[in-house]
Amino acid sequence: MEANQVPGALTDEEFDAMMREFDIAGDWMLEQLAQRRRQAQAAARAGRDADGSSDEEEHT
Repeated sequence: MEANQVPGALTDEEFDAMMREFDIAGDWMLEQLAQRRRQAQAAARAGRDADGSSDEEEHT
């Protein structure tokens, strides 16, 4: 869009398309966060396993 142009109101179709794109982007972001969390948890477990400790030992 050029700097001189003022955006007009979206049509219903444009609004629906934009909302679908936001939903898709939101789903992608949630999956990225979940994947990052799984990787961090796996790394933490691997670190504990390498140390020779376990959850049961920590709680007793």
